[in-house]
Amino acid sequence: MNTPTGQTVTYYSIQRPSAQSAPSPQEPDSEWVSIDVQVCYDATALNFDNNQSWVLIDDNNGNYGPSNTGYSQFPAPKFPFGDITVVAGQCIRGWIVYPVLVDATIVNIAYLPYGATSPVRWTP
Repeated sequence: MNTPTGQTVTYYSIQRPSAQSAPSPQEPDSEWVSIDVQVCYDATALNFDNNQSWVLIDDNNGNYGPSNTGYSQFPAPKFPFGDITVVAGQCIRGWIVYPVLVDATIVNIAYLPYGATSPVRWTP
């Protein structure tokens, strides 16, 4: 999908549960859930991005942000943590891991980069 802010974004898959050999999330009754995504940048896109642009949404409108913790057991390649500088024509693909309540049903994956006014959404 193309965004008004100059990215072409692709959601490939969701893995649930994920990283089962990693330490459990700190949030009670949670498990690791991972998504495989890619972002490509054209000449009009901002020159930075990060994993915080991606959010999982459950059937009760709960929003889940990416984990602030990284473990070697998380799927690879990993989508970059923190701001990463990008150039026109560059693509970044990788896995983003989230702590999600075990009984939550994920109904949307949303991408909302800095400067966007509405997200791009997928249904897993």
